[in-house]
Amino acid sequence: MSGMKTHPSRINVSQQGALALGDLAWSNAQVQQRVGQCGGIQVTIAAMNRFADNAGCQQKCALALGNFACHEDNQVKIAQLDGITPIMAAMEKHSSHQLCLQYCCWALKNLGLNDANKKRISSGRGPRLIVEALRNFPGHAGIVEEACGCIRKLVWGNQENQNRICAEGGIEAIIQGMTMHVSKASVQQQCGLALGDLAWSNEANQARIGRAGGIPPIIAGMHAHPTHSGTQVSLPTQSNNADIRGM
Repeated sequence: MSGMKTHPSRINVSQQGALALGDLAWSNAQVQQRVGQCGGIQVTIAAMNRFADNAGCQQKCALALGNFACHEDNQVKIAQLDGITPIMAAMEKHSSHQLCLQYCCWALKNLGLNDANKKRISSGRGPRLIVEALRNFPGHAGIVEEACGCIRKLVWGNQENQNRICAEGGIEAIIQGMTMHVSKASVQQQCGLALGDLAWSNEANQARIGRAGGIPPIIAGMHAHPTHSGTQVSLPTQSNNADIRGM
């Protein structure tokens, strides 16, 4: 962290510093909290803003911010420091860089655990960027899984966001990604949960899932992973919600 503060104009220092901080913060609440208290969030956001044209730096910084955001205090701090803006800017600028998109979705997903952040992400270009990443790279399992996780955070209990994701073509994009990764249980789980959250108490979305051919891949995922509890729990919920008559 001190290196990032001392040499803010050196891209290699920023990249490796963000990578190290992100790795240390992974699944460690104490480190996440310590990073937030010692200025790690500030230097990571500063690196994103300074090196906006470098996809590799954006990827590493987004990954780090996503790991920091696993701590609820950091979710607030990142937003206060305007950290959501460079994440979405990176998705727009580096729309062909798959790992950058994956880790930006990871960051937005964790930031979206905070209600105020969820409103901020969904009120701007967030829904479009997330669905575009999903639609443009359905064969990339990491993007599909993280984008669906992000969609879940945005639409849960929010009909306006359900409708916005649907209007962006999110249902069709999820189904396409689901169809391409039948062998990956974690992807099937996130896709199924995303479709279920989009369909929850929303008859228009339920019917659209049916018309878009969403039922067969749900059943295929259940058959492919009969012992995976997460997949079996998430997918039947969706099949119950979807209007099968719309197929």
